[in-house]
Amino acid sequence: MHGFEDGGAQRRVLTLAQQLAAQGLRVDLLVAWPQGPLRERLDDRVQLHVLPMTSLLAVLARRPRAKPWLRVQAVVPALAEWLRREKPEVFVAAANHAVLPAIRAWRRAGHPEIALALRVSNAIIGHRQRLGDPLKRRIWKRSLPQAHAVATVATALEQEILALAPALSGHVRTISNPVIAALPPLQREPDSRPLLLGVGRLVEQKDFATLIEAFAILRREREARLVILGEGPQRALLQRRIDGLGLGDDVQLAGFADDPLPWYRRARLMVLSSRWEGMPGVLIEAMAAGCPVASTDCAGGSRELLRNGELGPLSPVGDAPALAASMAAALDHPVAAEQLRQRAADFTFESATRDFLGVLQYARTQARAD
Repeated sequence: MHGFEDGGAQRRVLTLAQQLAAQGLRVDLLVAWPQGPLRERLDDRVQLHVLPMTSLLAVLARRPRAKPWLRVQAVVPALAEWLRREKPEVFVAAANHAVLPAIRAWRRAGHPEIALALRVSNAIIGHRQRLGDPLKRRIWKRSLPQAHAVATVATALEQEILALAPALSGHVRTISNPVIAALPPLQREPDSRPLLLGVGRLVEQKDFATLIEAFAILRREREARLVILGEGPQRALLQRRIDGLGLGDDVQLAGFADDPLPWYRRARLMVLSSRWEGMPGVLIEAMAAGCPVASTDCAGGSRELLRNGELGPLSPVGDAPALAASMAAALDHPVAAEQLRQRAADFTFESATRDFLGVLQYARTQARAD
C-alpha cells in the first residue's frame, strides 16, 4: 500500500496484516512512503519494507504533497525487483490506489507462480463515471483479469468489478471489513446540546462541504452543533465555508482523533456525506457504539450496510437539503442502539481475517493451477 496516512483502507490493511502475522504467517508490508500517523500502529511481527522510488516519476513523487497513486507508481521497478528476489506465495494489492501499480510490478517480475490478489477497498466505476475518464476505465478493464483472486468489501464493489471484468466471475469474493475487535460496552453519553459528528479525511471524496451546508439548513430549525474529525488538504476551504455561513460557533474542525469512540458515545448522530465509499468503517464504528447514523446513498457499501435505509436514512449524493432532511429524521426517530450494534458485529477482526485468508488461499490455488 502507499503508506501510513490516516484512512479507512490503511487502518484495515494494518489490521489484516497484524492479524495474519499473529496466526504465524510471514507478512511483509511494502510501502512507498514511510510517514504518517498510523506508523506507530505497526506490529513488530509485520516486516516493513520501504521501497525506493527509482522510476522517472521519482522527482514528482518525492514532493510532500504528491498523490499516493503517484508515489506507488514511482516504486514499481523496486517492487518488481523485490518480487523477483523474495518470490512470495501471494502478492496483494491492498487498496485501490495500489491495484494498477501492483499489477504492473507483478508482470515485470516475470514469476507467474506468485499468486496475485487484489483487495478493492473503494468504488471504482461510481466516481470514475463522474469524472468522465474512459481511459482509466479501459486500463482497469484490461488489467483486472490478470488477478488470481479479488476481495471486495461490499457487494456493490463486486458488481462493479464483474461489470468491468466478466472473466473474473467466480474469482471475486465480498468479505467483511475488519473494523472492530469486538463490540465495546454500551455507554451512551449524549450531550445535552445535540452533537452531530462527521469523521474522515478532509478530501473531495468525503464531501464535508455538503455536510456543512446541510447542517446550516438543519440549524435554522433546531439547536445543534457539528464536529468533524479528520485532517486533510481541504481544511482551509471548509473553514471558509463555515465562516461564510456564519457557523463559527456551531461547527468545529476538530482534527485527527486516534480513538473516536468517546465522540461516538457523545454524538446524537453520525453523518456520512461521501460521494463514494467502500464499506464505510466510520459508520460501522458509530453503530458499534450504539450511535444513530445517516448516510448518502453513494457508490459503495452504505446501502448494503444500512439495509436499504432500515438502519439509517439514505440521501442523494451532493444534495444538502435532502441530507438535512435525513439528519432531522434520524434525530427525531433514532434506530435502537442494539439493532445498530447487532449489524456492526458482522465486521469483527476475527471474521474479516478468516474471510481474507480464504481469498489468499484461493489465489494461491489458482496460481498453482495456471
